[in-house]
Amino acid sequence: MHRYISNRYGILLFIIATLISCKSTKQVIPLQKKKSVSDIISSTQSYKSYEAKAKIKYSSPEESIKGILNLRLRRDSAMLMAVKKLGVEGARTLITQDSVVHIDRINRNYYIKSIDEYSHQGISVSFNYAQLLLTASMPLVTRENIIDSSYTDNHIVIKTMINEMLHELRYDIYTGFLVEASFIDRFGLTGRWSYAEYKLIQEDVYFPYSRQYEIESSTNENLILELDFSNIVINVSKPVDINIPHSYNRIY
Repeated sequence: MHRYISNRYGILLFIIATLISCKSTKQVIPLQKKKSVSDIISSTQSYKSYEAKAKIKYSSPEESIKGILNLRLRRDSAMLMAVKKLGVEGARTLITQDSVVHIDRINRNYYIKSIDEYSHQGISVSFNYAQLLLTASMPLVTRENIIDSSYTDNHIVIKTMINEMLHELRYDIYTGFLVEASFIDRFGLTGRWSYAEYKLIQEDVYFPYSRQYEIESSTNENLILELDFSNIVINVSKPVDINIPHSYNRIY
């Protein structure tokens, strides 16, 4: 069942399946003036690299896992994830624009796949979408691809297509920060995520330290991923690569 789910839903579930706090003292200064849709879509996050550490909790109908995630990313190029449980690294994964390399430390094996192999039944898998989710970056929304927009007392709501799926994005009307999002695809897959505890990382650059992702299939199989970050650093140049031990066996 796990293999079927991973192939069926692509990189979203691959990220969750691969991933096996102290709070920052930097505080957000609330902004009092209400934002507009134009403010939201013109907002950008400027960074070249991203490094973070988080407590991770993953649960599904089949298992529940807790551990520590270390994430390192070179923007628009490569992302490296390593997961530790009880202080021991269990898995390491490198995702690039065209490939996925996964090392299983416990069983001493690895595989290398094309990222296209995670696309299935019309669902397009992309590095950029995985990057958006893992870094909690603001989705790129243009005036032309907005399907609908509306205002509530506390939020700006925008509907748009991202990665060939309909998304509803909910932004805080005062800060302009993305706080909730949901999506649905043509096959009945639905998902949602929420961001909280935004902290100032660098001048005019904020990221959420608390994140939750949930995916639900048409057969009511729920996968939930929670990330509680203790550290996020941007624009620190470090290698984003992976070394496969010669003694490990390749699996296909």
